[in-house]
Amino acid sequence: MNSRPIFPMDESYTEYIRDESQFSGGAQSISFPRSEEEICAILGELREQRIPVTVQGGKTGIVGSGVPLSGHLMNVADCSRVLEYSETAGKYLLTVEPGLRLSELKQAIARLGGPVHLFWPPEPTESTATVGGAAAMAASGICAYAYGDASQYFEAARVILADGTVRDIRRGEHFLEINGERLDELDAFLGSEGMLGIFSALTLRLMPCPAEQWGIAFFFESPRDAWRFADELQSDPVGSEKARVTAAEYIDGDSLRLIEQKKELLGSLDSIPPVDPAFHAMIYLEIAGEESEIEAVAEALMERAMQCGSDPDRAWAVSGEKEIESLRDFRHAIPETVNLVVGENHRNHPEITKLSTDISFPEKPFTRVMEWYGDCLKDLRPAHCIFGHIGENHVHCNLFPKDSSEQRQCEAWMRWILHEAAAFGGCVVRENGVGKVKRHWIPADDAALLRMRELKKRYDPEGFWNPGNMF
Repeated sequence: MNSRPIFPMDESYTEYIRDESQFSGGAQSISFPRSEEEICAILGELREQRIPVTVQGGKTGIVGSGVPLSGHLMNVADCSRVLEYSETAGKYLLTVEPGLRLSELKQAIARLGGPVHLFWPPEPTESTATVGGAAAMAASGICAYAYGDASQYFEAARVILADGTVRDIRRGEHFLEINGERLDELDAFLGSEGMLGIFSALTLRLMPCPAEQWGIAFFFESPRDAWRFADELQSDPVGSEKARVTAAEYIDGDSLRLIEQKKELLGSLDSIPPVDPAFHAMIYLEIAGEESEIEAVAEALMERAMQCGSDPDRAWAVSGEKEIESLRDFRHAIPETVNLVVGENHRNHPEITKLSTDISFPEKPFTRVMEWYGDCLKDLRPAHCIFGHIGENHVHCNLFPKDSSEQRQCEAWMRWILHEAAAFGGCVVRENGVGKVKRHWIPADDAALLRMRELKKRYDPEGFWNPGNMF
């Protein structure tokens, strides 16, 4: 059997024992398989020695899910082939290995050719993340407003279990009863943070690209005006069957100023004009559909934004894939800049890690959620910024402790706010996951955590996979 080496862990592999959160761990060994066969061979050796395995992809996580605490670290980034494309019963299906980067996925889809141009609707903004990582975290993307999270666009997965069994799990074929909930078996593995098995292949459902796409960034001098605009987007959506809003993102003034401060370090923003410091909030929208209908939707949005205090003459409006990518780069520059700041603070104080909320409030008005955050933050000294998805009010509050004292204060605040959020009707386990960074802060009675405990008993009772994640 073909097998790749298992390497002893040493300082040459230091980059693999931390992620973007600056959380770090340790392992006794590491491997870099390139195929399912090599994964199985390596796992066979480790299983005989009863050595637990942490699975890792692109190292882009921000909660330590792919960071080992001990045992063996298996990095699957070299498992990155495109395996098969098919059109079945009106579905466009692409099967890939888990290590394929999202940027590579986009290129692979573009190379498919044919009369229908396709895309993968979730489109997570972190292009260096892997497909396996998106599956393990059930990631959301910039277009989640219209299309939902990534889990809906996985049709099948090939999974290697702790006992070495390799299973093909297809959506709709098998269902589980977990804590009184009927759960598609595929969804049990999606969002499981690698705690149930390792993906060796994933089948993605693609969709035809919209005929035309526009992007508009509206700026507001008053945050409350932006919140009101977001409320109206939720309560009275603008659009039709032929054109609709597909992305809706909120960016607060602290995030805008952070980007301006670090702009010289972000080469992807060379074409983006400076943001007027008078602006204290931005809402970025994308519209997709038929060109004639898009124009009508854009005009309606301009009118509504103007009524909410935004000057349409100062908005950024673009069309076409290249121009929209530039505005998406601006949106993605916010978490990149946050990571830069956290990294700088971490170098001065190694105990500092990234601290960010990942909570949605599907039943609340956007304004009420932002007022709630304001109340929660009023006594917290360290700086912060808020950005994220308007859909389901799923914004991220990022904290910037500068020393060990502020780190402890922020960690205590994180534990407190997650419990407060649950009481306020929030979902506290979302696209970023729990990992090792947040596992001590999540309420013990959280439904997602209780479900994962039951799944862990069923699929990995001996704790072979990703020890230390979630609980």
